[in-house]
Amino acid sequence: MSEYKRRLYEVEQFSHLHSIPVTTGHYNQREWFNAVKPYRFYGELSPRCHACYAFRLEETFKRAREQNFDAVCTTLTVSPYKDAEKINEIGKTLSKVYNITYIPSDFKSDGGYQHSIELSKQYGMYRQKYCGCIYSKLERKKYSLWSKRVQAFKESFDALNK
Repeated sequence: MSEYKRRLYEVEQFSHLHSIPVTTGHYNQREWFNAVKPYRFYGELSPRCHACYAFRLEETFKRAREQNFDAVCTTLTVSPYKDAEKINEIGKTLSKVYNITYIPSDFKSDGGYQHSIELSKQYGMYRQKYCGCIYSKLERKKYSLWSKRVQAFKESFDALNK
């Protein structure tokens, strides 16, 4: 099962249990790959992630517009693998583009991340140990060819910027 389908399944199960309606946006992996491809070797919390946040949030705003929602918020900020400040910056920009209110958040603060872990355990929910993108997953394998390529890229990038 793909990471996307696994996560969606968890959301659907939890939502059903609590009678919360779920709506999903358009999911196109090829479009996502095209959006982040120029940054694929940059590593975690880099422009690659920023491109991903923008891609995902824009899809959320499109869906919100289609369904006449008044506001958008995201749970992306609960993750320690994500930059809440950058996510909120992108959300505020898209809010102006789509004329839909963006509700800024940092759900990992004030014990939010720990609370999410506790809820996951309580409900027997799947939790991955990376942000969710294939590049992050590959980077977790410390001695893989991909990790070595990312490390070499970072070293050459740092050397050029000294």
